[in-house]
Amino acid sequence: MIRIHRQLTGARVPRSLLAEVLEDALNQEGPDRAAAVDLLVTDDRGIARFNRRHTGRRGATDVLAFPDGEPEAESGLLHLGDVIISLQTARREAARRGCPMREELALYAVHGLLHLLGYDDHIDSRRAAMRAAEHRALARHGIRPHWDKDPRGERRPRA
Repeated sequence: MIRIHRQLTGARVPRSLLAEVLEDALNQEGPDRAAAVDLLVTDDRGIARFNRRHTGRRGATDVLAFPDGEPEAESGLLHLGDVIISLQTARREAARRGCPMREELALYAVHGLLHLLGYDDHIDSRRAAMRAAEHRALARHGIRPHWDKDPRGERRPRA
């Protein structure tokens, strides 16, 4: 189960795409039991607050993931954790890359979900597995892997 929350009034967030991509990725990559993920869409200021409070790092980032792994009292679902993405960062990066913002948001959401599932792109030996899972999850929705390298040669996303 994917629950999408947003802190932004009037923001146009492709909720159905994000829910569909995340549900599909959860079915393909997730645990064999019913699970839930909470996705929060915020702005750069909002994600910077989370970043500072929970990681000690300053400034905005594209996506943050906070694993949980505990059953929910009310639903009994395994709560995998929370994913927080910045709509402003997605908008900026999509414009810079010349891709649709909805694809950038989908990448951030899947990237965060994969972190909740134990994937890790911060360790060189595990990065390829995470990239492959991103490709599988997004390709099923017609989203091409245009983000592997940005024009400056940096890998994205940074979560």
